[in-house]
Amino acid sequence: MEEKYKLFEALDDVSSIFSEVNDEWTAACFEDNFSDFASFAHSIQFSVLQAFDYLQRLSELCFRLMLYAEKTNSSTEIWHEIARKNFDAKKLCIFAWYLIERGLQPDVACEDRKVGLIGSRIYISLCCLSGAQAFNIFNDYLFQRALDQLRLIRGLLSSGHLSITNNRVDIVQNTKSKNKKPFAVNNSRVKQTVFEQLTLEDGTELRYMLCDVLDSLFVFLNRDLLSSAQQCLISLAVFLQQLMQLDFSEKTSLLQCKRLSDFQRLRGFSDRSFALMHRFLDNRHAVSGVVYGRVVMPRLLFWTFENTVLPTNAHPPKLMTTYKEAMLNFIRLRIEKNSEEEIFTILLVLQNVCFRCPDRSDYRAKVASSVIEVLAYLPPKHIRDFANFLLLIGANSKVAVRGFVIEIAVPFVKQCGHILEVSCKKENRTYDCEQMHEEDMSSGKEISMEVDGAEEDDDCNRQKVRKKEKGKKAISNNLVRKIGLYNAILVFVLRSCNDKSPMVRTRALMQIAILLHDENIRSRLLNLSKTPMYVYCCEDEDAKKQRDDPILLRTITTRSLDARVSTRRAAIIALESLFSTLSESQQAEFLTVFQQHCRDPSLLVRKQAAESLSRLLLSFGANTNMLDKVWLTSVLPLINDREQSVVQLASKLVLETLILPALEDTTPFVWRILEAVEQEVNHRRLLLRSLLHQAKEGELTECAIESLLKKCDDLKNVNIVWMLLNFLSNVFKIDGSQAVRFWYTLNGSDESNVVGYVAEVIARCADRISEASRNQLIENFSTKLTEFGISEGHIAHVYYAFARLCNGIGDDSAGAKQMLEFNRNLMDKSLKILNNIIFHPISGSGEDLLTQENDKTAKLLVRIINSLGEAVQYSPILLSTNPKVFDIMQLIMASDVIQQQLTQIGTLCIAVSSVRPSTAAHCSDMKGFVKQQPQQTDVQQVPDCNSYEHCVSSAGFLQTSKSSNQPNNDMDGNQKASASENQECRTSQPTSHGLGPTFLRQHTVNMEVLTPAVRAQAVLAIGKMCLQDEKLAKKCVPVLSRQLLVNSNHLVRSNIVSVICDLCKRYTLLVDRHSAIVASCLKDPSTLVRKQTLMLLTHLIKEQFVRWAGQIMYRFVSTILDENKEVREYAEMCLIDVLLVQFPNMFVNHFLECVFYFNSVTHSLWSATTNAMEDDTERQDLKCSLSGFRLKNARMRLYRFMIKTFNDENKFMIGMRIGQEVYSAIVDGELNIYDRRVKALLEDCYEVLFLCFFVFKLSDIDLFLRLMHKTSNISLYRKF
Repeated sequence: MEEKYKLFEALDDVSSIFSEVNDEWTAACFEDNFSDFASFAHSIQFSVLQAFDYLQRLSELCFRLMLYAEKTNSSTEIWHEIARKNFDAKKLCIFAWYLIERGLQPDVACEDRKVGLIGSRIYISLCCLSGAQAFNIFNDYLFQRALDQLRLIRGLLSSGHLSITNNRVDIVQNTKSKNKKPFAVNNSRVKQTVFEQLTLEDGTELRYMLCDVLDSLFVFLNRDLLSSAQQCLISLAVFLQQLMQLDFSEKTSLLQCKRLSDFQRLRGFSDRSFALMHRFLDNRHAVSGVVYGRVVMPRLLFWTFENTVLPTNAHPPKLMTTYKEAMLNFIRLRIEKNSEEEIFTILLVLQNVCFRCPDRSDYRAKVASSVIEVLAYLPPKHIRDFANFLLLIGANSKVAVRGFVIEIAVPFVKQCGHILEVSCKKENRTYDCEQMHEEDMSSGKEISMEVDGAEEDDDCNRQKVRKKEKGKKAISNNLVRKIGLYNAILVFVLRSCNDKSPMVRTRALMQIAILLHDENIRSRLLNLSKTPMYVYCCEDEDAKKQRDDPILLRTITTRSLDARVSTRRAAIIALESLFSTLSESQQAEFLTVFQQHCRDPSLLVRKQAAESLSRLLLSFGANTNMLDKVWLTSVLPLINDREQSVVQLASKLVLETLILPALEDTTPFVWRILEAVEQEVNHRRLLLRSLLHQAKEGELTECAIESLLKKCDDLKNVNIVWMLLNFLSNVFKIDGSQAVRFWYTLNGSDESNVVGYVAEVIARCADRISEASRNQLIENFSTKLTEFGISEGHIAHVYYAFARLCNGIGDDSAGAKQMLEFNRNLMDKSLKILNNIIFHPISGSGEDLLTQENDKTAKLLVRIINSLGEAVQYSPILLSTNPKVFDIMQLIMASDVIQQQLTQIGTLCIAVSSVRPSTAAHCSDMKGFVKQQPQQTDVQQVPDCNSYEHCVSSAGFLQTSKSSNQPNNDMDGNQKASASENQECRTSQPTSHGLGPTFLRQHTVNMEVLTPAVRAQAVLAIGKMCLQDEKLAKKCVPVLSRQLLVNSNHLVRSNIVSVICDLCKRYTLLVDRHSAIVASCLKDPSTLVRKQTLMLLTHLIKEQFVRWAGQIMYRFVSTILDENKEVREYAEMCLIDVLLVQFPNMFVNHFLECVFYFNSVTHSLWSATTNAMEDDTERQDLKCSLSGFRLKNARMRLYRFMIKTFNDENKFMIGMRIGQEVYSAIVDGELNIYDRRVKALLEDCYEVLFLCFFVFKLSDIDLFLRLMHKTSNISLYRKF
């Protein structure tokens, strides 16, 4: 009874309180629920507050009240004893209220704050006595005011300063705060609030006083007083949350305190906050939902302390993660108590988290991880309940909810899959799915609002939503009963891949990719084709019929064609994860998906496809070469991508996939891929660009040179090693001594590319080679070149190396004279050999010998012609000093036509059989391309050359003196002028060069050696000569253009296209008049020529050497209709990915012009189209018309291709132009409506308008009609 005695002593020390408050004020305060503080403070003054030690007295009173409550626990006799001693407990409540309200005033000093804090302690300590509620001591409002005082003190301790009102006045400044409303009065002079810093002594004292109040609160929470005071529960939970923030850290204690002494030993406020939360969660308060909802859930959601989401550009800081870890440990401690009600509350919190998670990637991942960690502590029964909950809300109408379910489903399955496999019947579940749903609806109003999505006042809508939810629940239960929870969640994830929301589809595919890495789950997913995946899509009959199909694979491939970029990218990732499980035939089939997406319009998809293909190559390349060609034709070309980020990625992938493994010998199969690169010229160019880019980025260093030089002795990979050394010599310095030594071991006639590689390395090291070695090399190179011992594919490289060694590049170089003398000797020797090979006396005896060696002789001719072309390039002056070289090149190029001419006039003694096409490469740049087109030798269309005149005009060169003066009726005006000019040039005087009639009667031409490869090489030689002499170019371009139309060999035509396009860069105006003939090659019978022309014209148009107009435009667009799929795709790539990027209006500006041209309709506004029609009339071989109803589908394909590149504004503009230039022209009589071509044009225009406007709303069409009303007759549009 000592505690009671000391309690009454403490009451005696403050006994004046009970006499200073009369009974009337006591009754009034309780009746008004403590609402009139101003009147009470004005009337009553407490003398105890005037004492110098009043704080000590009041603190002693609080301590005795708390200690007595702790000791006696449930005794209520104290209330009667207090009354008998004239200590009215209600008056003590009023006194505490007075102190609390005084401390809560807005502009008071620190001493008043302390008074308010002691008042809160008095009231809470008084309420600690058993029976406080029964004796009307506990009051909801007064308790909340006490908590407000505690929150105020916590705020002072957190900020370190308190606000005091200054007496002076000032003008209110503008504020940017969104929460403050503008204050508009005549006089805006208000009191200004200033802030005073708390002193160290005041702060320390407030901390100790707050700790004392928390001690009383700890005892208070052992009483059953808050179970019916919902608002008090919320206020207390908010205070505990804020109290935790004062000194929270990773070292904060989360343990529960059962005794007051243990609680008092806790040092930190955060430690005390968790201890109070443990006591607060006792069953007697029934507040688990409040604590978890107000304190725990916001930390699991990574919300701010104001329960808001961080700004978009901000990410959750480390402190939030620390809070989350603390809350997870707190939940674990609470679950260990095995309170079924509290565990169910935790489950409801997790469900709320699923609804409330912000729809942001940084939040989703962190929140999902938190939920999964909590689920790890729950009993199996509740885990299965949560699985049913996921299936239920997976059909929610909110995209964010469905997206989070997908985010959490995969880690949930991976962690709790073994629990989901247990049969629900064996577990005797307490709550079935329906009960859980009903309790969710009643216990969590927030969840109900999220699921129903309807307003509370709208009963009709609520009933509909509930009915829909019940239907979804029944469907979900049906699926679970058939295939189990585990498979049901997998089915849900797979079905989400076809969700109507692109965001959900993307997340589902990403989760599928993660699941496929687990062998067990992958097996289940692949076996889903045997389960009723579409069991709750009863209306989807087609899906029911396709249940036995590979659902997973079909879903992924379907999504790879999705309209949304992120979904396509996710589908590629999923297909990469699935690739290892596919059969060999399926792998070959679906590699095309990666191949196509490497050319996707989106750079994200292109980059992902390249990365996936590279990883697949490294994973499966050792076992199969299936991926080699796909990777080389898909990833390697991305080095030419228009986006710099894609170029960087492609070059990095090339380095990591091919170069580094080859240098480190970690992946042997990369040598197989490098061998394929070395054999293909286009691959070599792309690899060179990749290496140069990586060297520029600093990722490739000179260490690579050292590693490669060590591998030079590897005869198996010697070509690859020297190819890489050749490429790297563009950037790094290489010791040329090893290249020189290796050069002497080579055979120049070897057709392997190693000769060219070593020659290029020597050329770049020429300045660093010693003089003695250089002289020896000059002698060696000179001998091999003059003896034509170098293979034709390497002559250019060796010639360049020779010129570098001689220092003879350029007219002003030191070795220019030496180089000129060498080239002159080479040319004289070459011409002599050419004359001996091509012309033989009729009575000669060596004919049989030459006939047997025709193949070797043809190869020699190719080398000689190639050497002559190089010599002319290094010494252009030789063209004027020795014109025979140009004449002999003309003869060789036109030999097939001359053969027919001479045969007809009887000057050739021996009839020659058909010319055999050569399989040899005609130039190094086209070597790889020709190898890809071996079938073209059988696709030649020989023109009709029966007449003598046609043969002369087709050849164009070496006309006899008699025929040179005769007009050629088969040539156009420009070609006639060129023919007349030929009379004055050296080529029009064949007799002066030994090729006159007398010579021809005494000699025969060895046509067997003039193979297509020889003629094709002669074309290139002529092109090199024309690049050095503009006069020659003027005379040759018309003839070369003619040869494009009449020459029967695709190798010759391909080289002519290359020559003309090169000349176009040097002499643009000269070639422009023949652009229609060049464009006609887009319809060439040879696929090689068509693709070569596409590539060259694309480059010329992009660099603006050729205009996008006329026949080039019409034929280029019509290439979309090519019969060869590869050509069609290449043409589309050139138009969309290259030209349209640089010229966005290239289709819009010429669309109607193309419509007129393809229908063969002339119009006064389209002069270019009219001129093109006239050209078509004169030259039927150039015609590219698609007129007539029979070709309507072809025209519509072209229209659709162009229209899909238009935006809405372009489509409206096209519609207006059709009205102005077609419909108005018909109304005005400029176009004959009875002409079948005009009818086809009109029908095409109707189709075009439909294609442009069928996706627009009616309001958009009305807007279009109003615009048209201002410009033309509206009647025709009304019909439309």
